[in-house]
Amino acid sequence: MSLLDQTPERLKGAAFRFSTLADPTGRVTVWEEPKEDHTYVVGADFAYGIEGRDYDAACVLDITTRPFVQVAELHGHWGERFDRVLYAALRWYGDAFLLGERQVGLPTLRRLYREYEHRTMYYQRDEDVKSSPVTDRLGWPRVANDITTREFRRAVQDRQVIIKSKVTIEQMRRTVWYSPKERTAGADRSRDEALQIKLNGGGSPDLVIAAMYAYYAAAFEAVHFPKPPKPYADNTYGALLGWNERLGLGGTNSVSFTKRST
Repeated sequence: MSLLDQTPERLKGAAFRFSTLADPTGRVTVWEEPKEDHTYVVGADFAYGIEGRDYDAACVLDITTRPFVQVAELHGHWGERFDRVLYAALRWYGDAFLLGERQVGLPTLRRLYREYEHRTMYYQRDEDVKSSPVTDRLGWPRVANDITTREFRRAVQDRQVIIKSKVTIEQMRRTVWYSPKERTAGADRSRDEALQIKLNGGGSPDLVIAAMYAYYAAAFEAVHFPKPPKPYADNTYGALLGWNERLGLGGTNSVSFTKRST
């Protein structure tokens, strides 16, 4: 059965593997499979799943050593089912830390938190919002002159991150700063604080945004969100009897999801 047809209840108890069947809704490109004792993060940008419009996108980085290295990429029109593909990637890469875009992605982030019980994900930690529920603080708010853009640009220039996707690199070449005021004839040049990014020639820099979020998570945020400990440590009777899996912290049911290289 396809990953996209699964329920959160079944996926929580699953172990994931790749198939090589074509998937018309999108692609999952893998350069390196998960390695034991390596640490991974995922950055994600969300869309509405409308054919011909923006894509759902995610970038997976191995952050075990510097420079950080891209090991996988997700790109497709999954819409309300993006949570299945994204959760599979998070679990496959060792319950990776997730930093996702908030404006469109909040419903999916909430679903991952509530229904899949994925806890290693970014939420706002500011003092003025700490009284709000975590599910109201999930995700990175996209703003003008976003610090994630500036830090990613600096990291690329300093070779602190290695991007392997040719599609992402092509988007990076076409990504430019712009101001909404530029659309108004005779408008004064905007301050840097008002600048945003777009693709020259049209479209959305979705893969660039996913890579930006992944790098920012790796360099600045993941350290503040340690993984919840397993109730039963390795080599204890509880672990050997499979209770971590029964509690949704690892699984034995095999579910495949599609891999297509570019």
